Amino acid sequence: MQYIQVQQPETNHTYEPIIEKPTEIIPTCDDLLDIDELSQDNERLQNAIVPLIKKIKGWNDITEGSQLIVTRVSGALTNCVFFVEKRQVIDNGSPMKVVLRIYGKGADQFCSRDDELKWLKFLSPYGIGPLLLLIFGNGRFEKFLESTTLTTKEVKCSNTYIHVAKRMASLHNMVHLNPPERGTDPLLQPGNILRLTDGSDELVAVDFEYAGYNYRGFDIGNFFCEFMFDYHNPKPHVLHKDWYPKDVDKLKFLESYLSDDSNSPIPDDVLQKLVIECDAFALSSHVMWGLWGLIQSLQSNINFDYFEYAIQRLRLFRAQKNLIYKKIDLTFS
Repeated sequence: MQYIQVQQPETNHTYEPIIEKPTEIIPTCDDLLDIDELSQDNERLQNAIVPLIKKIKGWNDITEGSQLIVTRVSGALTNCVFFVEKRQVIDNGSPMKVVLRIYGKGADQFCSRDDELKWLKFLSPYGIGPLLLLIFGNGRFEKFLESTTLTTKEVKCSNTYIHVAKRMASLHNMVHLNPPERGTDPLLQPGNILRLTDGSDELVAVDFEYAGYNYRGFDIGNFFCEFMFDYHNPKPHVLHKDWYPKDVDKLKFLESYLSDDSNSPIPDDVLQKLVIECDAFALSSHVMWGLWGLIQSLQSNINFDYFEYAIQRLRLFRAQKNLIYKKIDLTFS
């Protein structure tokens, strides 16, 4: 087994790090898990996990697959995600459950795993993103957090999306270039947001595959688009355009996003311009994920109707683009 050190993301731009954190060493290996073969046979999957999970601190007592409970997590579109738990509780102070994330077939064509790991390493000390335990050839193990995954219904509640807005602002302000460019996470959707059940009620984003420098409007507009999907529904690919947030909800979200400790009121013209900025970038989101869906439909091994998902996104772009372009001309010309 070898080890790598993941440093802060390299860029020609400058940003202000909050506090220098010590670089931790994450164990790595080149082993692969063939999800096509293993996902149909839970016993084989358990046995295949053993050589990997033994490399994690506190799990070297695992010698056979029967000592593990492996549960598939629903709602993931790019990766296959499992909870892995020790069947017998052993009082050695080690965690009893971890998260196993196996990268989906062809997913590396869309994102850089090296960049993703750099972002995770940089952000996790600040409570953003998962804590990495082991990296292997086509996946990783992460620390399990006692939590519940947000549902689309929960995200639509103002108390929740206001909380998301503040967390998004924290991420954007941590890594920024020239406004309105920020360090962003276009995968911020209900299935990738956990609500901790430790009494803090804190929210944690857990997927940063497409993290990088982008416009704030894209991140927010993309999040608004995710209101239109329910990935835990029997037909998770179906787009419900009537679920897109109303202006009153957009304004509440953006007020929370822009607010600071002084609680000074945000000028109406600033909010209205940002609404249009986010709606305009929502068009970009439709194009990006539409093309992504078309490619995924030809190669992904995840049970999801990527083709129909893609067609819906691209159709909505065509249906809305002229109206949005007109609003942009009236507002910014």
